[in-house]
Amino acid sequence: MVNLMSKKNLWVVCAPLLFASLITHAQTPKATPLNPAAIQLTQKSVAERILMGSSKSNEVNYKYEQTRLAQAQVLAGYDFTLAASSGYQLSKVANFTRTQNDQDITLTNTVSLSKPLTTGTLLGLSYTRTGQNSIYQSTSTSTVPAQQTQDIFGVTLQQALLKNSFGRADRAKVLAAEKTYSAGLQNRVDELENLVLDGIRSYWKAYVAQETFQEALNSRDRYLKLVEAVKKKTSYGYSNPGEFAQVQAELETRFQKVKSESTNYLSAVDDLVTLLALPPGTEVRFQIDQEIPPLPTLPAIEIEKLRALKALHQSVEAADAALIASSSATLPDLNLVAQYYQTGLDQDSGTSFAQMTGTSRPKYYVGLSLSYTFGSGSQSEDEYNKKVTRDLALSQLQRRGLEIKDGLANAVRKVQSTFAIAESIKVQKTYREKAAQELNKAYVQGRTDISTLITSLNNYFDSEVQYSKAIGDYQIALNEWAAIRDELIPELKN
Repeated sequence: MVNLMSKKNLWVVCAPLLFASLITHAQTPKATPLNPAAIQLTQKSVAERILMGSSKSNEVNYKYEQTRLAQAQVLAGYDFTLAASSGYQLSKVANFTRTQNDQDITLTNTVSLSKPLTTGTLLGLSYTRTGQNSIYQSTSTSTVPAQQTQDIFGVTLQQALLKNSFGRADRAKVLAAEKTYSAGLQNRVDELENLVLDGIRSYWKAYVAQETFQEALNSRDRYLKLVEAVKKKTSYGYSNPGEFAQVQAELETRFQKVKSESTNYLSAVDDLVTLLALPPGTEVRFQIDQEIPPLPTLPAIEIEKLRALKALHQSVEAADAALIASSSATLPDLNLVAQYYQTGLDQDSGTSFAQMTGTSRPKYYVGLSLSYTFGSGSQSEDEYNKKVTRDLALSQLQRRGLEIKDGLANAVRKVQSTFAIAESIKVQKTYREKAAQELNKAYVQGRTDISTLITSLNNYFDSEVQYSKAIGDYQIALNEWAAIRDELIPELKN
């Protein structure tokens, strides 16, 4: 009996120390060997890596670089066109204008340059030299020389008067292409900003997964100690029925938790490594400030200056311009045509050229040309399509403006909420620790059962992870608030 009581007294003395080790173990910083090859990551470095070298950011940039072609294709309609041709012709054809010669040998060389303008004007320059050598019949009485050279220099101007009146449609097409491309540049920055947000979320997800896994390991180790402690208590005959089985069952739960959290942690780190375009298997270390930063105070912003709305405004302007161009295309094509030529003709090519460069043999032409395409109704349908596109863009602009106002308000509320939650969990963690310590003492003294102590210990262990997650949620909310204000990556704002 004396020996039994001495064992019980020994348990009463040692048990508080054993259970105290369970609590203090949770407060001990986790020691990990330093690996110089590991990548140190912060929120800032994650954002920089995503913008500068990740596959997804490259894909976004490549996608919008492709849109440059559409604008270039519109402007290609106003390129200079330089053309040249040279041809040799031998003719023995009999006709009403040549009955006294057996054949004509003609060499023709032509060079022309044309340039459409966005004023609906087509300008053209041309130069043609034609050399002809004829063989006359022996009975021919023709006074036309057998060998002649003709030079013609011409200037032409064609001006649209009705359809595309003075370049109305041309300028609208150019404006639509410019606005569409400019809107794409704004959207590109927004996509990159969203990509940075995804990277920050992935960063905190991996960090929380690491902390959860580490806490699962710590919890398993604590329960291994607890099992040993209860086993000793049982051997002293100082435990209640079922206590040892309860802690053993809880230990099995901890083993299961380690397995599942290990999988989650490795998966989250792999996702982060892939997103940052790091070599597979790269070890990452998270540089996290465990302190909760205070709530920032940011000035009010003008919603109309945000990238999302600027892009939609430009889309509306592009749709308006496309509608103007389409409306103009439904009209008849009426053009003013003016032509001026200088000519020269002589047996000697030098004399022919001199005549052409002079002013003695001009040719003038002024007239109108009219054409109208009708029948299928496709032009009116195209105009209707452009009108619907414009109305759609206006609707999207109006809706998006309201959504951004709501988003700004929600972002502020989310920052305030996550800050308050993080502060509350920090206080809650202190209470959880205090409760676990007090219940530990009560259990040692036989004033509570093992299930109550297990619940308290689990709640305290979980609060460690919840605090890390709360810090991550608050940081993500801050970055989302900055993103909706176009301040997450301000260096790309312009």
